[in-house]
Amino acid sequence: MKPTIHTLSMTKAPGTQPLSVECLYGRIPHDFNYIQADPGLVKTPHPYGAGDSFMLILAGSMELNVDGEIYPLQAGQMAILPKGSMRGFTAGPEGLTMLAAHLRDE
Repeated sequence: MKPTIHTLSMTKAPGTQPLSVECLYGRIPHDFNYIQADPGLVKTPHPYGAGDSFMLILAGSMELNVDGEIYPLQAGQMAILPKGSMRGFTAGPEGLTMLAAHLRDE
């Protein structure tokens, strides 16, 4: 079997959408997404009740909003979010690049 190889851009191209989400792998019961956000982009809090989520900050920073509490995160940190939590974020002044994985209970 051959692996799937993804080449990811660590810098967001000028003129692209403020939030870019590339699904690297999506199959029940989980998915993996490569996310890039412009500086200051706000993703309003929303529920995710299907399962736990993982966010690994690759570059930049963000303020993670989980159930109304703010958690500052920077490159090299990972957040594990429990199923059912309300989550959103604000990208830092230098933007944000992260890998997000979402688990889904079957």
